[in-house]
Amino acid sequence: MKALIYGENDALLFSIPALLTRAGFEVDVISTVSSLRKHRYIKNFIAVDSPEALIEMARQYVHFSYDFVACCDEALLLRILSASFTLAEKILLLPVVNDRYFSHLGTKIGLSELLKKSGISTPDFLIAQNQKEMMHCARTLKFPVFVKMDASSGGAGVFECYAEADLAALTHVRYPVLVQKKIEGTLISSGGLFLNKKLIFFEIAEALLYRSYSLGPSVIKKYRRPTEKDLPVFEKVCALGEALGADGFVNLTWIESDHDATLFFIEADMRPNVWVEYAKYFLEDPAEKIKRYFKSGASLTKNTFIETAGPELILAYAPRLSYRDILFNRYNWRSHYAN
Repeated sequence: MKALIYGENDALLFSIPALLTRAGFEVDVISTVSSLRKHRYIKNFIAVDSPEALIEMARQYVHFSYDFVACCDEALLLRILSASFTLAEKILLLPVVNDRYFSHLGTKIGLSELLKKSGISTPDFLIAQNQKEMMHCARTLKFPVFVKMDASSGGAGVFECYAEADLAALTHVRYPVLVQKKIEGTLISSGGLFLNKKLIFFEIAEALLYRSYSLGPSVIKKYRRPTEKDLPVFEKVCALGEALGADGFVNLTWIESDHDATLFFIEADMRPNVWVEYAKYFLEDPAEKIKRYFKSGASLTKNTFIETAGPELILAYAPRLSYRDILFNRYNWRSHYAN
């Protein structure tokens, strides 16, 4: 089997080839990151010097009968949507099954509207086209709120606001923005894979530490094995994949409300995350689940989702650790990152 991966995010591009190689793929990569040229799990590396050249090269290569194609940058999704490619080429390159699902790609506003329309719990939200409207939206929803620039990722462009003074300080945001009610609760994230809207794998993890700011890139996560009490999560994630028309890696974030344990979905980035390889340390290797799908069409079910109970596991993503943590091998990061 052959896989094509394209993008500019070196951290994401570093993780995916090993996973897909274990799943039985030969992996080709198109990227502006020249250091990937010597990656041992990449068969063919195609270097480009700009995002425009990258998506054009991806357009050409996608015709070479790949079994799996993945984009590792949400910003590139918007470039492809606006490019003068054929509809068939866009569908081959984008992580959705057809053009009915283009509207939520790379846009927080589009995602929130889709979740609401699909009956999937998401915090109350309004859309503001300027600062005056932003103030009105926040007063309507009542503080605290999040203000989110429509096209942003990795926590950038997301602002937590507790009063009108916080909104007034947002002088450099790009409109329109999503104004979203803040839900108090536990923030849970899940990296996973959907193929033809079928859930192939995903894990449940709570972020314990962020780099520099809340909702930014996570440094340390606490993983746990799914049990029967997580079946509602499984059902909601399956419903979300159906609503998204998902056909690729998805990085999900939701909040479990302190008030009544309701799950509110707040993010669905249509790309892998840097933690995609870490599930193999406490669950069955995701590569085996990918392999089974391509061999027999098997996807994740309620029975295969629940695994033998075991201890929680705290893992760290080494490139985001402090120098001190790296020096003293805190969280035993060497044994995980090396693999």
